[in-house]
Amino acid sequence: MHREPVNGRKAINGLALLVEQALGLNPFEPAIYVFSNRRRDRIKLLHRLYAAKSEARANLAQRDLFLNEAEALAPNATPVAEETTPEAVEVAGHCRKKRCRKPLDPLLPREIVRHELAEAEHICAHDGTRLVEIDANISEQLDIVPQQIHIIQY
Repeated sequence: MHREPVNGRKAINGLALLVEQALGLNPFEPAIYVFSNRRRDRIKLLHRLYAAKSEARANLAQRDLFLNEAEALAPNATPVAEETTPEAVEVAGHCRKKRCRKPLDPLLPREIVRHELAEAEHICAHDGTRLVEIDANISEQLDIVPQQIHIIQY
């Protein structure tokens, strides 16, 4: 056991190197290593085997051995879940609502801003006929003006 305080700024890789050098142990074995600073008020843990993303670090051949062993030890070849489930399972259909924001209060005053084409763009480039408005896309945006201060002088 190594009982000296450790520099708290060391990252996990630095702590793993300390385990290898000072203790002569493999930091990747299933063990927990606890590190504390000089004042003993902060601790860090090095726990690699069962930490997050441990499957990404594990050896692929070892994982396959585990799965093959589990299949070999199983009493029968077909899983119980396949024997008891019917051929098809019917699920009731459902409809989802379209996501949209709540409409703005109709009592609020509205300022209408129209974006119109120039007069030259109201004529079709192919046959020269005048273009007419078919539809309008309306979008509302809430605009908040902070409290305004005025001085009225009499």
